[in-house]
Amino acid sequence: MKDILPFWWAWAWRSFLLGFAGGVVLGFVVGFVLGLSGLSDLIPLASGLAGYVWGLAASLLMLAVALRKKYKGISINIVVGSPNQGVSDPATS
Repeated sequence: MKDILPFWWAWAWRSFLLGFAGGVVLGFVVGFVLGLSGLSDLIPLASGLAGYVWGLAASLLMLAVALRKKYKGISINIVVGSPNQGVSDPATS
């Protein structure tokens, strides 16, 4: 667990920072536009939905950034294939 902490931290702080900053700006813009349009009843719903979508996108983007980063002492690999690909079953061998 201690080995994976640098990866988690690289992803977590970047996701929080981008998600928070972008969410504040996006929430302000959505609220401002809806307020000027006279649709103030929709501000909480639209701002919340926009913040959710932005936060999800920011988290995935920062995950990609964290996966590309080099870490001392650990290697992170993503293997595409079936879960048992390349694993032989000793009972059938």
